[in-house]
Amino acid sequence: MKANLFTLVFIVFISAKSQSKYDFPVELPVYLSGSFAELRPNHFHSGIDIKTRGKTGYKIFSLEDGYIQRIQITLGGNGKALYIKHDNGQSSVYAHLEKFSPRIQKIVKEIQYSEKKFEIRLFPKKNQYRIKKKELIGYSGNTGRSTGPHLHYEIRDENDYPINPLTFKKEKLEDTIPPIIRSLFYKQLFKNNEGLYEDPKVGFKKLNFKKIKEKYISDTLRLSGIIGFGIDSFDKMNFTNNIMGVNKIETFLNNNKIFSMDFNKFSFNEWRHINTFIDYATYKKNKLTIQKLFTTYYNPLEMYDRSLGDGSMDLTKLTSLNTNSSHIYKILLYDFNRNISEILIPLIITENFSKRIQKETNDSYLIVKKDKEKSIEGKQFNLRFKKNSFYQNSYLDLTEREKSIKINSDTIPLLRPFDIEFNLVDNEIKQLYISQFIDNKFNYLGNRIENGFLKASSKTLGSFYIKKDSIPPNVEFLNIKDSKWYSNLNKIKIKGYDNETGIKSYSAWINEKWILLEYDIKKKLFFYDFSDRVNSENIANKLKVEIKDNVGNTTTKEVTFYRKINND
Repeated sequence: MKANLFTLVFIVFISAKSQSKYDFPVELPVYLSGSFAELRPNHFHSGIDIKTRGKTGYKIFSLEDGYIQRIQITLGGNGKALYIKHDNGQSSVYAHLEKFSPRIQKIVKEIQYSEKKFEIRLFPKKNQYRIKKKELIGYSGNTGRSTGPHLHYEIRDENDYPINPLTFKKEKLEDTIPPIIRSLFYKQLFKNNEGLYEDPKVGFKKLNFKKIKEKYISDTLRLSGIIGFGIDSFDKMNFTNNIMGVNKIETFLNNNKIFSMDFNKFSFNEWRHINTFIDYATYKKNKLTIQKLFTTYYNPLEMYDRSLGDGSMDLTKLTSLNTNSSHIYKILLYDFNRNISEILIPLIITENFSKRIQKETNDSYLIVKKDKEKSIEGKQFNLRFKKNSFYQNSYLDLTEREKSIKINSDTIPLLRPFDIEFNLVDNEIKQLYISQFIDNKFNYLGNRIENGFLKASSKTLGSFYIKKDSIPPNVEFLNIKDSKWYSNLNKIKIKGYDNETGIKSYSAWINEKWILLEYDIKKKLFFYDFSDRVNSENIANKLKVEIKDNVGNTTTKEVTFYRKINND
């Protein structure tokens, strides 16, 4: 009886927490530009993106009582972001902020000046900085890797799992548009002792379909063996043109459910496993996102209903198996408001053609086992792959040339970065770096030097080169000139960038006192706010700026200005 009572209390407790309802943290009509768990390069989107009318500076408020769990400022990623742990155990995240509230901004500035850096990650003690429900915490912005003004907003559970914020909204957003199907695909699959897998030589084939009334119907497929389907789909909401992800996918064979995937919750440990859900090679080659409606044995995502099986169809094992027997495969796509799109695919079973296609190999091909470490030594390079660097056992095709190496193309996804090192035979090692050729341009990768080797790490395969950067960063004062008065100027603006290896570090001083430069990486602009009051009154103020790139090239510029401080 005690056990039953405890169970009942526990269930009620959990149910109460799961039914928490929140208002949105903005005082704006809410329209989304990004949905929860929508597909992004190498990760699922962990929140929703709330549109801010193409502007910055809108007030952002806390959802509930709690305390500041983290304050983070980065040049990329979430930019200026605030993490609040609520008293109910859940937490909320507010990212790409223009600035924090005055109270939080004061805390941040003290840390920045203490550590003499713009980028910070602050983890206050529990309840050190309490936050009240609907307290002003910041202003919407466009910082970090944001592609336009908006608020990135997350809710996470007690275990730090992101949950769809729309789950907690008191009222649903207006949305009457069902998911949209762009393309439909199928492919032959295979099974071994570990389970379902894909042969890299067998690609997806496109399947034509058309809309009849409210349903989509494809051409009839005649096939046999083990078959899996894929789909290129997206969702839209009322009053916005932004493309977002679907919320749920189900498939049926002869009205029996064989696959279900729910996008309302996931773990950050699953982020890069998105590459087991999409067809990575197709995405990299054609920028086409094929979502697989089956699960291979190396796919650990928790979004699936695993009790249904792997979602594939072994047509040779259908109970009604006869040559030319007919079946119906059905796909249902849902958005959060449960608008549905339905696709019907007629199937006719033919003679079994299922054969494993063997990979042609030669001396240039090397196999890398998923669960084994692998070191590869060439004439001028070494490669180091850690255990579980790959999602599955993979073949590597290596082509070595002078000061370069090609490792396949970027069509095989990596779960973990690998190390690459070039043997430095030249005495001159200054300004050298490893570059990866991506999207028709060279991109700085790294320049660690250890034991006569130039080293870097990469998250993708592809072509790698030894390059040299001898050009220092560009620095230009935009709104301040030497020997001029600037008593009414609020901010100093400085253009700063490095076209080859990028900026590694920067510092600035006024009269030899360190000052905080905020950096907008997208605009390549540095800002100093005079409200920090570092400069002296009614005397010449010497501003010095120093910017260093990733191989050590340094640019230093100085200017002297005059400024009267108004103490009113």
